[in-house]
Amino acid sequence: MKSSKVLWLAVLGLLLLVPSAWARQGDTARAVLAIDLNLDGLAALGLGNVPEGLAAGSLNGADLQFIKQVSRFTLFMSAPENIEALAETQGDAKPIPFEIFVRIDFKNGEARQKLIDSMKEGIEEVTVNGQKVFKPTKIGPPNLRLKLIGDKSVEMGTETFIASKDRKFMSPQLEATWNAAPKHAFRLAADLEPAAALIDSALAGASEEIPRAAKPFVALIPKISTLRLTVDGKDTTLLSLSIDGKDEAAADELFEGLEGVLGMAKMAATEGIKQLQENSPKMAVVAGEIVKALNSKKTGHTVALSIPRPAGLSDAISEAIGTAQEASQENVQFNRMRQAALAVHNFDNAYGQFPFLPLKDSAKAGGNLSWRVRVLPFIEQMELSKKIDLSQDFDSPANAAFAESMPELLGVNSSSHSDIVWVQTKTPVAEVADILDGTSNTIMFVQHPAGVPWMDPTNVSPDDVVKRFLALKDDEKLLVAFYDGSVHRLSRKIDVAEIKKMLDPADGQAVSVPRD
Repeated sequence: MKSSKVLWLAVLGLLLLVPSAWARQGDTARAVLAIDLNLDGLAALGLGNVPEGLAAGSLNGADLQFIKQVSRFTLFMSAPENIEALAETQGDAKPIPFEIFVRIDFKNGEARQKLIDSMKEGIEEVTVNGQKVFKPTKIGPPNLRLKLIGDKSVEMGTETFIASKDRKFMSPQLEATWNAAPKHAFRLAADLEPAAALIDSALAGASEEIPRAAKPFVALIPKISTLRLTVDGKDTTLLSLSIDGKDEAAADELFEGLEGVLGMAKMAATEGIKQLQENSPKMAVVAGEIVKALNSKKTGHTVALSIPRPAGLSDAISEAIGTAQEASQENVQFNRMRQAALAVHNFDNAYGQFPFLPLKDSAKAGGNLSWRVRVLPFIEQMELSKKIDLSQDFDSPANAAFAESMPELLGVNSSSHSDIVWVQTKTPVAEVADILDGTSNTIMFVQHPAGVPWMDPTNVSPDDVVKRFLALKDDEKLLVAFYDGSVHRLSRKIDVAEIKKMLDPADGQAVSVPRD
């Protein structure tokens, strides 16, 4: 389980997201960045059921499940003395050059215990200022410490912060900014003024990488004294942003800059809303209300933006997530079928024929097996291919043991039944030369919802496909792969006569049909 490593890396990752907030005050490091994330509170926005496929693609299943068990995350952070100090910190084995405090509240004690169990071999108990804490011995920066709080929480950080009894981590400016922020589900506050030299150094080093269009806005960062941002799903205010300039002149520049950003956002949103109207009409309405509220105001040294919570926001987000999940699932189906079609072509390149029929070379012909078994080496399943006896039938005692070992590429809803099925015509297509109508006009695979045993050479006939097509509802489509490797969804609006042409590789009839 990687949960423990995820924690250490997540802490370091936050630093890379907010480099402009680093600072030190005198000889004593104080936090200049504070973040509080109440995941239970954000659930009111409809974000509690975000599909796993839409989550960060870099997370594996175990990591994602771990994150789902967190109810609250709080962070206070100071900074290195200079950019060079941070750049020199590479990998888990080196100490991080700043002070940090992180608290993680879990939904239950079991979730926390799993975390501790996963770290058991990589930590040891030590005493800091009379308090029992743990330090990493294998994973994580060596100057971080972990402390158990109650039965559902953990705290981790550098010794200065983790052993602090008064918990006065923040700089005076950050504390004032933090306390002034609404108590929303997400809160972020930063004190940038003490970090002027550090910010200038960071911006100078990154100047060549900053897009030209963004440079005027990036140049405004040194004008900021403090800022706070909050988001909430239950409060009447959805989002609150407040930026304090170093003086009134700086605030004037910040106001003009923010108005410019909001103006561009409104233009971009207009086109986006048009696209939403078709796929997520509820979200289109909500987005329109949010765009109307994108207006900032300036009072003295402060520039502020407040967006009221639109009516129906949770329902709109749920609708949008459902639409995105459906699109994500469609992409998975498309990609699986494309990979299967590519495997067929790679097999053809290797053997001079498609894998649908036994090989012409009698010495390599093999037993009565599905094409899926024959293409295993071409879908990165060489080890499984070696275990299957290709000289025997699919249901022989030797091969029956692998009936439940189907690779996920061939079918995601079962370990034994594949939904990618070959269309076997009266005169089976054995090689490219048999496709007289052209590979881009002839259907090779169709998606079969019920599936067929993956090792079984049973296929579907053109008549079977026609019946499946006619049974589609008006809003349904048939996923197919053509012999050229392209994958399409065929709408019920297509004339069935055209579908029959696509199923016959040698009828001599051209196909000109719109494909989705």
